[in-house]
Amino acid sequence: MRQILAYRARAVDLGIGKKLMTGGLPVIIVDDDPAVCEVTSELVRSFYTWGKVFVFTDPDEALRFCQSRRTGVAIFILDVFISASN
Repeated sequence: MRQILAYRARAVDLGIGKKLMTGGLPVIIVDDDPAVCEVTSELVRSFYTWGKVFVFTDPDEALRFCQSRRTGVAIFILDVFISASN
């Protein structure tokens, strides 16, 4: 029988009129161009406060990260034309 873990996010006041949801679901950004990753992550971090933003330039590393998680991922932002692999 598969065990289902209870998942409870908790809000933390950032003191700037925003709250961060600790334990929230992350955003995963995958692009082989580090500059695109940087700009995209800054944009997402400016409004997404329910979890962390993780950036990967290696799709295999991103896949290993996702497979090792106990909970899901909220959003994937992917470069569909990564030069190293499809």
